[in-house]
Amino acid sequence: MKIGKYISELLFTKDIVILPGFGEFSTKYIPARFVPEKKKVEAPSKEVTFNGKNKAEDNLLSDFIANQENKPAPEVKTFIENFVKELNSSLKSGKKVELESIGHFALAQNGEIEFSPDKSINYLGTPGAPQAIAEPEKKSPEQAKTEVDKIIEKAEEVKKYQPAAAETKPVEKPAEKPAEIKPTPATSPIKPVKEKTGLSPMMKLVAFLFVPLLVIGVIVIFNFDYLFGDKAIDFKSFFDKKPKQEIKTVSPKSKDKTPEIVVEEKEVVSVKSPMPESGRKVYYIVVGSFEEEHNAQIMVDELKRKGANNARAFGRNPLGFYRVTYDYYYDLREAEQMLATVHQTISQDAWILHR
Repeated sequence: MKIGKYISELLFTKDIVILPGFGEFSTKYIPARFVPEKKKVEAPSKEVTFNGKNKAEDNLLSDFIANQENKPAPEVKTFIENFVKELNSSLKSGKKVELESIGHFALAQNGEIEFSPDKSINYLGTPGAPQAIAEPEKKSPEQAKTEVDKIIEKAEEVKKYQPAAAETKPVEKPAEKPAEIKPTPATSPIKPVKEKTGLSPMMKLVAFLFVPLLVIGVIVIFNFDYLFGDKAIDFKSFFDKKPKQEIKTVSPKSKDKTPEIVVEEKEVVSVKSPMPESGRKVYYIVVGSFEEEHNAQIMVDELKRKGANNARAFGRNPLGFYRVTYDYYYDLREAEQMLATVHQTISQDAWILHR
């Protein structure tokens, strides 16, 4: 569901649209004005505005989406609530969020939400569109001439009939040849000395051989323990490992009987599967949302190290985030009790996702 798109559609017919838990959207009228830099007149328009103080519950948006998507209203309300939680969580983490067809949101230092509207959409609609401005009538080159141009043309015509004055050319003197200077030992031409640039072939060969050896030596020095020391991997012992069993021998009562071998089987403890059963109502505890998948996986690994064996990361949601869950439950009360523990130990922003 594209929440921003549906809010934009409602603003063409409604004065106010409220996103419950986030804020109020409305439009303001901007009259036509002349822009000197662009040398054009901008048409009157309406652009979207945002008021973060009005977060009251309102069914206008949820009913409109339910009608457009052919989905039940409770399901749409749950989706909007989860959408607003992730939106607020992203803003608190310092991220800039874009709402399609509406604009950009960011959290200022004073805790208020800064809003930059999308000015590409005019909510004034067709009735308020300005009339087309007629282009000026095109004139022929003769009509476009000014009075000054006509006076200049008349002056040039009069000048053609006046006799041209005799032109006198100045007498050019022959240029004197410079006296030839005979080369003397002191003034004999000096041959320019060519400057050598770059490295000699021998130096290039030494650099070509020495630099790779130097790099390899540095790598070996800093990784000596992993290659040859105590931390080196023993591949032979790794592949030779076999599962061990605890074997007890019972001494025979008589010499004719062979010893019996008793193998103790350890009790297998059942562990809850990381994936819930299909078809059942499941409640997930969401502890974080990330734009990058590898950041979500880092948090999953950290939770598993702390004992959350069923921690996992969901795929990208419609907002473009990867959700990280602590665990899942079939009973809502059990999930709420564990949520209180997660708030104290892991994250105060954790919440329950119904699926």
